Amino acid sequence: MALWNFTIPDTSSMLSYHPYADGFGLQNGWQTWYTVSGFNAQAGESSKGDSFHLTSLPGAELSLQFYGSAVYLHGTANASYEVTLDDNIQSFSGAVDLLYSNEGLIEENHLLTLKAKPSNTTQQIGVSRVVVSGSQQQVPTQVFYDNSDGAFSYTGNWTTSTVQGIPNSSVTAPFHQTLDAGASVKMNFSSAVAVALYGSTNFGHGLYSVALDNGVPQIYNASTFWLVTNTVVFFQSGLDSKRTYTVNVVNMSPGAKLTLSSVVTYQVDQPSNSTTGSGSTMRASSSHGATVGKIVGPILGVLVLGLLIAAFWLRSRRSRANHAPITPLVLSPNEGEPNTDSEMTQTRIPPRRKGEAPWPRPAPPPSPPLTSHGSTMSPTGSVNVDQIIEIIAQRIDRREDIHGSESHLPPDYHSV
Repeated sequence: MALWNFTIPDTSSMLSYHPYADGFGLQNGWQTWYTVSGFNAQAGESSKGDSFHLTSLPGAELSLQFYGSAVYLHGTANASYEVTLDDNIQSFSGAVDLLYSNEGLIEENHLLTLKAKPSNTTQQIGVSRVVVSGSQQQVPTQVFYDNSDGAFSYTGNWTTSTVQGIPNSSVTAPFHQTLDAGASVKMNFSSAVAVALYGSTNFGHGLYSVALDNGVPQIYNASTFWLVTNTVVFFQSGLDSKRTYTVNVVNMSPGAKLTLSSVVTYQVDQPSNSTTGSGSTMRASSSHGATVGKIVGPILGVLVLGLLIAAFWLRSRRSRANHAPITPLVLSPNEGEPNTDSEMTQTRIPPRRKGEAPWPRPAPPPSPPLTSHGSTMSPTGSVNVDQIIEIIAQRIDRREDIHGSESHLPPDYHSV
């Protein structure tokens, strides 16, 4: 059994934050922080560095529904927190890099929830990403579909746009977007055990729903104070590779933007279908046999006639020889049997689908904040948590000067 992993970043709208996903003031809820950009000063600002969702609010929560056999919650904390996986509750106090992990899960749907329990405003919890693991007979192959692929069916008013830095800093490619409520995009896919959708989130984006086949649509919120150019907007594993699925994405907010960059399916090679394979072979043999029969038929007729004459002659001779015994024809054990080394018995390995190499087992991530004032932290360096909190507090003070006071609450559109 092969294990494979999928990473859901903290910026993904797959993660549900309470009381909101992105605002101002760590004491009020969650706020996004980047290792290079820090905290943002205005809505829609572009980000640089690795992202973390931070909070100092007692009772602030993060939750994720996922399908898998293992889960890893990455981040940093100098406060107490509580993690609930389904009905199992565990308490923790401080962590660096890995907040929680569980590798002994039954491979099915699970609900993961983290609750912050800081004792004062100088303590905080930061989440960087969640890694979920699945198991298959073979590691799935990633198959990439660009948003302009013929597999997509768009309804409503969609336009194509190109923005520098989307989908990432090294590649700029067109994406589809819509501002119309009810506009949708569908895609059919098969031979897959999982599917992931990618798009952008930003200030001015809104609610959207995603449904597989006739399942209940799941509602997500793509609104943030940062421009996140390419993140996971939907992921579902545990699919039946023998089925064909339809994924349907619908924009739910009038005047709010919804974008789609790409879709990646995680496919496995299907075992050869004996019925289909033999049917294909039989059709080819039938056509070939009809042609050969026209040529060989007359020859066989002559041979049969010759054999009958020979048999009559042998019978007449046997009668004259007083019924002398005839030695029977005996085949050796290997004669007349198919050659087991021939191409007829060789296993034909189906060609691999196009795609990237599977991801390895998750490695410990870099921790969020800074080692010294104004310098980014080395991934292998030690973390001075007290210094981290002091620096972040200084940044918050500067943001408060910009935004007025800590009482600034996020806009209503952050609540799903």
